[in-house]
Amino acid sequence: MNLPLKPCFEFLESRHLMSTSPAGFDPPDAARSSGAEPPITVAAQSASAAASFLQPGPGFTGPTAQPPARGSGPGVDAQAIARWDVVPNQTFTGRFDVGVLAFHRAGIDSVAFSVEGGPWTYVGEPTENPRTGVVEYWASLDAARLSDGPVEVRAIAIPTAGIPRVLEPLTLNANAGGTLRSIARYVSPNGSDANGTGDAEKPFKTIGRAAQAIASASPDGTADGGFVYLLPGTHVFDGGSKTVPTKDRWLTITPAPGVDAKYARIVGSENGLSTKWLRVEGVVAQNRPDEVLLPADRSLGQRLWIDNSSLRGAGRLDPGHWYQRPNRYQDTYVTNTYATDSRDGFIDATLQRDVRLGTIGRDAFSKTEVVVHSHVEKMDKSGSSPSFHSDVYQLGKSARKNNNIILYGVTATQDINGQGFFIGNNRTVTDLAVVNSYFDNQNRPDADKKRVFQVSSPAKHLLVQDSTFVGKAVWRDDRGFTADDVVIDSTAFLTADGQTKTPGERPGVAYLSGSAPALSTLPAPDAGPAPRDTAPIPAPPPAPEPEPTPTPEPAPEPAPRPRPDTTPAPRPSPAPTDDPAPPPPTRTRLDIAPVVGVTASGYNERRDDRPANVLDADPTTRWAQEGAGSWIQFDLGQSRSVDSLYVSWFKGDRRAAGYEVLTSRDGDVWTRSADGTSSGQSDGYERIGLEAVQARYVRLVGLGNSRNDWVSVNDVVPLITVPVS
Repeated sequence: MNLPLKPCFEFLESRHLMSTSPAGFDPPDAARSSGAEPPITVAAQSASAAASFLQPGPGFTGPTAQPPARGSGPGVDAQAIARWDVVPNQTFTGRFDVGVLAFHRAGIDSVAFSVEGGPWTYVGEPTENPRTGVVEYWASLDAARLSDGPVEVRAIAIPTAGIPRVLEPLTLNANAGGTLRSIARYVSPNGSDANGTGDAEKPFKTIGRAAQAIASASPDGTADGGFVYLLPGTHVFDGGSKTVPTKDRWLTITPAPGVDAKYARIVGSENGLSTKWLRVEGVVAQNRPDEVLLPADRSLGQRLWIDNSSLRGAGRLDPGHWYQRPNRYQDTYVTNTYATDSRDGFIDATLQRDVRLGTIGRDAFSKTEVVVHSHVEKMDKSGSSPSFHSDVYQLGKSARKNNNIILYGVTATQDINGQGFFIGNNRTVTDLAVVNSYFDNQNRPDADKKRVFQVSSPAKHLLVQDSTFVGKAVWRDDRGFTADDVVIDSTAFLTADGQTKTPGERPGVAYLSGSAPALSTLPAPDAGPAPRDTAPIPAPPPAPEPEPTPTPEPAPEPAPRPRPDTTPAPRPSPAPTDDPAPPPPTRTRLDIAPVVGVTASGYNERRDDRPANVLDADPTTRWAQEGAGSWIQFDLGQSRSVDSLYVSWFKGDRRAAGYEVLTSRDGDVWTRSADGTSSGQSDGYERIGLEAVQARYVRLVGLGNSRNDWVSVNDVVPLITVPVS
């Protein structure tokens, strides 16, 4: 079965079927060892059962036995490529949809699901999972039908012909009865670890002290399901010297309810938080030079989940990282997150979904086991010493795993100065799928030197399906490439001018239907996938109502005004209890603002430096006008919460440019929202923070530069704050 491109194109004629076992396949009853799960009789169901819930059983009594190969023909000795698209150990109180991504060169017949040893339910077609927005095989759990506590879900991906794959069991936590409590404690940079009590009136000072207090207050002595609430200010990620036990559920660090994430920021430290299950949710974080933002304190097999967050590094050449990889965090999950200005993206991760990266120096998604609906742009290694080996996705010999890897809906466009998909030397790979993806590194002057697709190792069951690669594509026989069940299906390999040029014929490589010419006219995606919400988190304890920040009256003419670092502290309220309480606050994320019009005070007509040039993401074009006070203005179509401008200044690595940013809701009354001077040391984007002002019109006023009074800008990207439902 072939899936059309996504996110550029819609999936058509999909059906979500839950039914009896597929023809020719019985529930696992072969190769059972002592203690293996016995064969299961599948109750007859019809396609109308699509909306039903999985029926729980009395619990699994042993491991699920490996089913034998089925069918015949090409790929019969290849195993299904399949992974959970779920962050484990989440807590749910109602419906929870569990998804599996599954592929095989012969196609997938179905994916079978079972919860707590209940009947196996077969899903015959992938459709959009309402929880993740991903087209995948999915089934629903109902917390009301399960006992409160850990729940085990199992799945088997069954190919049309080939070897089924038994996925590793997935553990979640049902809590319909509310017996799994969530304790919250507050922290503030102005709080006290010695005298604080952890409520909003007397918060602790450090994250570590709050986490320890949650564990101490819990009947089982763990911080399972706890919340560390960040009050306004800049918080250092310092867990202290003590281990905080977590067993089955995530300990979450998040802005306090009612506190906007931009006012409760995180910066890194040398000391991490020592706990097994750590979630950082809804935060705005800044990584300082040569630093690990979220270090793990000890090698405890820790898990880290970065969710719904916005991270900014110390620059594309800075050696800092978001987290230690891979020696301290055993598994890392990143969902619905935007990161920019860092040497690397989120590499060596277990799962990345709805991740967007910008201004990366070296590697974007390399060595990650599953990358879904994720995008990178502005990869630039120039100036690195020694020069970086930059890749959108690289699987080299240092990767933790080299089998059962999935890239699904991955896009890399807009100034990619590096290689695309790269399998390194001396690293045999088995069962790897690249599906519905688009890689293009051909929009730089030296692009002909960059390989967009390269395999340099033996490959067994490599499936490249419904994808497009623009650039040089090669099988590296000189580096050890050999093929066994390598399939290129409905995939285009194009040169920069749109001509078809495949990597070439090789023994063991099959080029299947839906050939390259049919895809050669497809446009490249112009943006990455919009971040999506994840599963609902358990209801945290009640939070204090924040005192609203007054909106200042705009002055008739712009005038300088102080930029506060924090908002007023929330109004005091009773201390939180351990009891279930109202749902968590509305969350927000950053997204690129739609620009419906761009105008300017004028432009350099001799070079045709028009205002629209700043929106084309082309570093060789610009808007320019001579004279301090020249301006360029963006119309966002309606009043929006504008967080920042990312500006690429002409010759920004050699000239410091002075600027002001004016904002207006109606185009008549303007307020100065920012002013300053660019660094003069960057040829990429630099951020101008506006602290989420409400405006329809944003005007960037140039005040000349350190060489002359010209105002010259290559590109501008406005970012807005939008709610996450």
